[in-house]
Amino acid sequence: MSYVHVPVMVNEVLEALNLKADSIVADATAGTGGHLGEIAKLIGISGKIFAFDRDPTSIEFCQTRFTELEFPQIKFVCTNFTNIPESIPENMLLDGLIADLGISSFQLENKERGFSFKYNTPLDMRMNQKGDTTAYELINKSTELELANIIYKYGEEHLSRRIARSIKGNKYIINSGLELAKIIASAYRGKNFKINPATRTFQALRIAVNDELGELEKLLNRLDSIIKPGGRVAIITFHSLEDRIVKHFFKNNHETWRFISKKPIIPKKDEIFKNPRSRSAKLRSVEKIM
Repeated sequence: MSYVHVPVMVNEVLEALNLKADSIVADATAGTGGHLGEIAKLIGISGKIFAFDRDPTSIEFCQTRFTELEFPQIKFVCTNFTNIPESIPENMLLDGLIADLGISSFQLENKERGFSFKYNTPLDMRMNQKGDTTAYELINKSTELELANIIYKYGEEHLSRRIARSIKGNKYIINSGLELAKIIASAYRGKNFKINPATRTFQALRIAVNDELGELEKLLNRLDSIIKPGGRVAIITFHSLEDRIVKHFFKNNHETWRFISKKPIIPKKDEIFKNPRSRSAKLRSVEKIM
């Protein structure tokens, strides 16, 4: 894999985390190392950064990109970020944690991973391909009502019932991103749309397959046990479902966490121009106060 994901709001993340040369940090979503590399340079070899990702391909790529000889401060761990407390030394507290919740571009553009509606390849969508259920299997085992609820809940798709009916109405469920997208488009019945009509449904299936919202909630509930007083957390979300969970969690736990800025930080216009996928990103950062 030669593709390098373009990280979002790198400078804003570094400013939010306020790290020093000897800081101990966790990158909860290493991806291809966009934020990881900049943090490693900032904290230097006197610091320590634990790089997590549940996708073995991401970890393998980062290990090649950031060799132990050149970056001895990085320790790679292939596991879900909910396992961070068990994956760092006992009684160790972190100065900072970054979680970029967006799907990596290299995953989206890798035909074999089945995340995209552009390719005639199997519907997989698992972040870790050793996971149990693919998107194809999820569609097959769900009833029409269950599928409609998934599409509505995780995709916020107002045509969820019509789309579910179109998908389940086929004699055979098509195991192809491209063909599924055509079925979804047919449910729109010629309506005009600004984005591909399959976008929300594919988002919903991906979230359901990987239990993304449930995993985010678990991470948030475990932060208190791993962040030291005065330590900071920066989380980048890419849709309202994630952002809502992050916002309300820290707001409801205001006795422990203080927002660094009242409103979320969004990418500047020049960054959006260079990297259009950053347009929906929101950065929320907090500091532990006790």
